[in-house]
Amino acid sequence: MTSWLPMSDDFVPDPLHLIEYFSGSARISKLAHAMGYQVRAFDVDYDHPAPWAESSFSGRRKRSSYDINGEAGIVLAVLLLLQGSWDTLSMVAVVCSSWSVVNRHSSQRNELVPEGQTRSASVMNGNKMVSRVSLLLLLIGCLGSSYILENPERSIILEYPRLRWTFRALKCLGVSVYRFTFPMAAFGAPTKKPTMLITNNVALRKLLGKKRKNSTQ
Repeated sequence: MTSWLPMSDDFVPDPLHLIEYFSGSARISKLAHAMGYQVRAFDVDYDHPAPWAESSFSGRRKRSSYDINGEAGIVLAVLLLLQGSWDTLSMVAVVCSSWSVVNRHSSQRNELVPEGQTRSASVMNGNKMVSRVSLLLLLIGCLGSSYILENPERSIILEYPRLRWTFRALKCLGVSVYRFTFPMAAFGAPTKKPTMLITNNVALRKLLGKKRKNSTQ
């Protein structure tokens, strides 16, 4: 149904080379754009409805149209994927706040109960977000394009049932899943910041594997 929505040429003039979800300051998108690639950055901060703005349908406060947990946000996220091609790369730096080690006391997430304290609004928002990201990753795999999922190295996000199901489904479709951990300092960051990347791209696997090997020598 999403693919039937009418779109103007101004929305995406050419097939996208890079989609950066949860992009924040969009540093990767800006760099890729400067190199001549077609890019789109996607982040909830890019569209803040006025505090008094309400939905004419429900009367509730309007969501950002870039909020992936909202109806408009997930549709826009899918539309961007459908405007890509086989060589499109999707960067997915999903919000890690409720999945990190430092938050486990309040989120109550662990390897046995990765869903965490489901009476907590922030935990439920995190679960919904990763569930929707899982669907995006599945669509990316079916389209034959590439993704990079990023989170802290000790994040418990990979234990979340829906994400685990997605990776199993992708493997059944013949789509490999590779996991890497490395310190951001290996790429010039001022702090070590242990990071985890999940990707289905063989070229990225070779590049990151070589970089990780060199950083340990």
